Amino acid sequence: MNLSIFKKALSKHFYPVLRKVGFRGSGSTLRRVNEPLIYIFNVQHSSSGDRCYLNLGAHLSFLPGNKEASKLLEYECAFRSRISPPEGQAFGWSYGTSEQEAEENALLVAKAWTTEGTAFFGRFKEYPDSLVKLVAEFQPESAHPAECLFIARIAEHLGDTVRATAFAKSALGGVGESAVSLRHSIAQFLATKNAS
Repeated sequence: MNLSIFKKALSKHFYPVLRKVGFRGSGSTLRRVNEPLIYIFNVQHSSSGDRCYLNLGAHLSFLPGNKEASKLLEYECAFRSRISPPEGQAFGWSYGTSEQEAEENALLVAKAWTTEGTAFFGRFKEYPDSLVKLVAEFQPESAHPAECLFIARIAEHLGDTVRATAFAKSALGGVGESAVSLRHSIAQFLATKNAS
């Protein structure tokens, strides 16, 4: 089997589920835009040729360097995840060995969406309250410096300058010397806090 047959099965059994909750698009990527929230679902073909990954991305249009929502890709999102394949399919979602198996797997995707997909996107559902909660519960000491900077930018957008500065300082303290671009972005962010 191949990706095009699996995509047809997704179009029949799963994409209507996404469209009911506001996703638009076709092919490999569907998006839902409700400013400032951007949600992305993406089918990523694996190099093995017989399976794919089902990627989820959530982004915020006020973050710097954003493209148009219609051009934003899942891997460019601030928050990312994947829908886990069923038991026995450890490395991505199998296309199946027949059209019937492709359809069965597409139905399994729809079922997995009801738990994993809705839970992932549900974290950002109630804007701005969901972001206020995200900032309040964020633990910078256990996060990657890039994530700390994302959350600092969200805190700044929400008007929480104290947390924004604290998260950025945590990011700067944890970034490696070789991550020159990230270090520069964090330093620039902190410079705007000192100037104000």
